[in-house]
Amino acid sequence: MAQDRRHPPPVRPPAARILSGVLNPSLLAAAGFLVLVLGAPDPAGRSARAAVLALALGPGLATGYALFLRTTGRVPSLFIPSSRARMAPMLLGGASCGAGTWALHAVDAPPGALGLMAGLGAQAPLLVGLTLRWRVSLHAAGAWSVAVALCSTFGAAGGPAVAAAAAVSWARVREGAHSAAQVGAGAVVGGGCTFLGLLWSTFPGGFR
Repeated sequence: MAQDRRHPPPVRPPAARILSGVLNPSLLAAAGFLVLVLGAPDPAGRSARAAVLALALGPGLATGYALFLRTTGRVPSLFIPSSRARMAPMLLGGASCGAGTWALHAVDAPPGALGLMAGLGAQAPLLVGLTLRWRVSLHAAGAWSVAVALCSTFGAAGGPAVAAAAAVSWARVREGAHSAAQVGAGAVVGGGCTFLGLLWSTFPGGFR
C-alpha cells in the first residue's frame, strides 16, 4: 500500500534520537555498575568478580534476550514499542537482578553496586504492572536508578549521572516516545526503588 503523503510519519528530532540511543538503560546500568564496583575500596581483590557478576546479571542477560528477539525478527527494534512484547524481557531482567543481588552479596560487593542491583530487581514487577495499562518509560527508570546510586555513593561527583538522566528524560518526551507523566513515573519508580535498595544494602545488622 502506498504511503499517504498527506500524513507522513513523524520525524524524530536528531538530538533526542541520539540521546535515547546512547543513554539507553543497558549502557547506563553497565557504566553505573563499573563505577560503583571499581570506584570502591577493594582490600580483598574482589572487584573483578563483582564487576563480572554485575554486568552479566544486571544489564547483560536481559539485553542479550532483547538482542535475540531483534535478530530473529520478533520485535522491530531494541527499544520495544509494544507493551505486551516488553513483558518477557522485563520479567527476565527482574529475575536476573534478583539473582544478581544474591550473587553480589555472596562476593561482598560494594554497597552501592548491591543497592543498585536490588533496586533494579525490585522495580521490575512494579514496571511490569504499570506497563500492563500504561507505557511507563523504562529509559527514565534505568537512568534515575543509576543517578540515585551514584549520587548516594559519591555525592556531588555523581552529578554527571543526574545530567544524563535529565537529558534522556527530556529526549524521550521530545521525540514523542512517552508523555511527561510516563517519564516522571519511570523516574519515581526507578529512583525510589534504588534508594530503598541502597538503604537495605547498608542497614546495620541487616542484609549485609
